[in-house]
Amino acid sequence: MYCDETAAFCEALRQFHEKLKVVLTENSNSGTNETIKENSGAAGGTTQIFFEQIRLLNAACADYSFTDTKKIFSVLDEYEWDDDTRTKLNTIKQYITSFDYEKAQEFINQILEGEENV
Repeated sequence: MYCDETAAFCEALRQFHEKLKVVLTENSNSGTNETIKENSGAAGGTTQIFFEQIRLLNAACADYSFTDTKKIFSVLDEYEWDDDTRTKLNTIKQYITSFDYEKAQEFINQILEGEENV
């Protein structure tokens, strides 16, 4: 019984790793990581950085990856955000720290729907 579950878990983990490698490769090829490095330490985050990281958070939540969400928040925490944005980030962080990834995704999707109006 446990062997079957372990094999399934290992396969799911391997698939996640492959997806993550693709996402990280795409980001490094698109210059996203360079943009973040150039802007780190900047007084405030930009809308572009915010939505890039929110989309990455959405993907990490879809994969139930607490480790990835922590890494994304470490990037987001390097910036100063206005009160409204900080409140949104704190709400997402609360959902994630309580392992309610579905609620986090719902909230993120609401934010992404509003991206068109920015």
